[in-house]
Amino acid sequence: MKNTLRKFLGKISSVFVITAASLLMLIGPTLSWAVDLGNGFSLSNLTYLDFTNASGDLVDTSSDKDISPGQGKTNRGLADGFHFTRVYFTLTKDVNDQLSFRITTDQMTVRPDGSTEGSPFGLSGYGGAGRGNMFIKFVYAQYKFSPELMIRAGLTQTPWIATAEERWTLRFLRPTFWDEQGVLTSSDLGVSAIGGILNNLVSYHLMFSNGEGYQNNSVDGRGYAGQGRIDLNVLHGLTLSAFGLAETVHNGVQSWNPTREIFYAMYTHEIFRIAAEYMLADDKSEGNSPALAIMTTPGSASGSKGASTSGPRFDQAKGYGSWAWVRIPGIEALRVFGRFYTIKPNTTTNAGKTTEFNAGISYDISKELIVAIDDTMLSQKLLRVSTGDTETFKDNIIGLRAQLSF
Repeated sequence: MKNTLRKFLGKISSVFVITAASLLMLIGPTLSWAVDLGNGFSLSNLTYLDFTNASGDLVDTSSDKDISPGQGKTNRGLADGFHFTRVYFTLTKDVNDQLSFRITTDQMTVRPDGSTEGSPFGLSGYGGAGRGNMFIKFVYAQYKFSPELMIRAGLTQTPWIATAEERWTLRFLRPTFWDEQGVLTSSDLGVSAIGGILNNLVSYHLMFSNGEGYQNNSVDGRGYAGQGRIDLNVLHGLTLSAFGLAETVHNGVQSWNPTREIFYAMYTHEIFRIAAEYMLADDKSEGNSPALAIMTTPGSASGSKGASTSGPRFDQAKGYGSWAWVRIPGIEALRVFGRFYTIKPNTTTNAGKTTEFNAGISYDISKELIVAIDDTMLSQKLLRVSTGDTETFKDNIIGLRAQLSF
């Protein structure tokens, strides 16, 4: 027990030493600004980076669970150390007060095994493959007819993820949970109508799209998606939201017709925010479509090792969670935050059930630089194919994280 505690305290000490050194390096270049290129053009950047230290079953090289020492060593190498998790560059062109254009490039860290931003703990695969190089996240035209109606056309934000990120405000810590688990994608090729009515008592974002997400944004004509979000701002500070998605022939696969529903409530105050939500997801896999993916242990020779967008995964899935943050009175730049989420992807088995708890503190050094120290605890129930039983993998990630922008 003493040795375990000593090792844990040693890891904590190392992280705080790195934290202090990193802050000294990062505070220097905080004078930054959006670049006005002239003639209506502007350029901005958003970068997420971190230093993490992990412990638990997935990085244990002497585990009695279904994971080899080699896999545990590989996972530790992927999870520990410094990472640039995302780098965005956005170029906008304002033609006039109504018409504008936007293009945003993205870069996601792809590690040697093909895993991405949240893995191995975020379940590798949700981010797609082949994205170590820069790629296009958004490219669209936008026309504002009035405060009640704005149209976007192109590869554009889907109705839920971007709004959830804006409400949470701490996206650089981790992706939103439904994005992380492959429930929804953040961008798609299509046309959106966005606006508010009755003095913004009701706001909306409706979209008709290709349905494949920006990972697979080619137009194949075999399926489409309709999705939308309605917000009711019924009381001062209180927002109630409902989201729905219906898609046909996803990835060109007959009978793969995903549906999603989210019900959400948020209360906003000057110094705090708190929200809760409930999610339903079903991939309606039937007939000759691929079998629904059941997440398996790292040692399994077959099955799905993590959330993937390549095949049907959700069989009447249910998930729920909540998050909150509060600014400290008198030190408003300092925030304490926490979030809890869980999902059970398949109604017939506990395999794949994932629970996540994340908490920490953040500090706004400037508008251009936010830093945070957080702790994430994950519990994943995974199927051991060789025996048919379910194992629980528990892991912990301590992180120093930063958001840089100009």
